[in-house]
Amino acid sequence: QDFDWRVLSGEHIDVYYYPEEEALARMALDYAEESYDYLERRFQHHPFARIPLIVYSSHQHFEQTNVAPGFIPEGVLGFTEYLKRRVAMPFRGDYAQFRQTLRHELVHAFQISKLAQVNAMLARSGRVTPQQIHWFTEGLAEYWSSEQTTQDEMFIRDLVLNGNLPTIKRFNRIYSYASYPLGSELHRFLS
Repeated sequence: QDFDWRVLSGEHIDVYYYPEEEALARMALDYAEESYDYLERRFQHHPFARIPLIVYSSHQHFEQTNVAPGFIPEGVLGFTEYLKRRVAMPFRGDYAQFRQTLRHELVHAFQISKLAQVNAMLARSGRVTPQQIHWFTEGLAEYWSSEQTTQDEMFIRDLVLNGNLPTIKRFNRIYSYASYPLGSELHRFLS
């Protein structure tokens, strides 16, 4: 489907939307700018480029995106594309979930920007990417975007009670849902 894309520009964020979602786009821009200020203080970093935020009115429209190649599964609430640093996300009818996902994805945009700055300063060393330690990147995004839920606590409790809690060394190689609540809990512990 073709969309009639428009752009709302804030101080640091450009929101791409289509006309039927203008009210949502304005709310997204306000919250994204508020989150930007919060994350700029937390990261002690100012991204050098504007952050594009692409908002879709439904998951069905979001599945048609060409921002990332391939199929987008039903449960994906949004993503940050690493090469061009674009954030894309659908509105699924839940404003609280939308705001939490928006901040979560902006944490990734900041992570990418800060790592690019570090990589530029350390030109001779190996390049570090956010995907290398999944629990750290997803855990930090969860920790700075939402409170831990009872579902997260239940998941962690189940791992502990059944003797399945991974060691840190093993956890560094895990790319699963466990990265979200366990990584968030590790960030709380390290703070």
